Amino acid sequence: MSPSLSDVEAGARENERAAQRCFGRPATALSRCHHTMCQYILVVDDDEAMCYALSSHLEGLGYEVGQAYSGTQALKEVAQRLPDLILLDVVMHEMSGWEVLEILHNSERTHDIRVLILTALGDDREEAYGWYLGCDWYEVKQKPLQFDDLELIIERLLAIDPQDERRKLLDT
Repeated sequence: MSPSLSDVEAGARENERAAQRCFGRPATALSRCHHTMCQYILVVDDDEAMCYALSSHLEGLGYEVGQAYSGTQALKEVAQRLPDLILLDVVMHEMSGWEVLEILHNSERTHDIRVLILTALGDDREEAYGWYLGCDWYEVKQKPLQFDDLELIIERLLAIDPQDERRKLLDT
């Protein structure tokens, strides 16, 4: 049996409450894309409330956003559509974020996708491992999530042209 409209609305209200509990403020409503070209960000986290809060906030900023709740699902999403940026949690069931990152960076098709690790793992060894595997930024999750900091990091990562960066490295 299909869910009724009231069931869907109740689910949306529950997601909003979850975002409020996790991040200390409600998720932002959708707005029109204010970027010169809408960029696609894939949010990968097995915590659905975290995915919802991040996705809602990013959509409110005008980004096009996809969600994946596991590493396996993330790889399937990437196979369907290459994102401009992936926000990737590390600790997930089935397949860790480390495994996803390694697969992405070992593939000719996906090695230029920018990856922002967004995780609760704040250990220096974990961060060093993320950089070793090729992440473009490593950010430790704080609750409430610091949206302003995250927005700046995302904006800067999306401003980088991976092909241009590769040319600069080869020229040195």
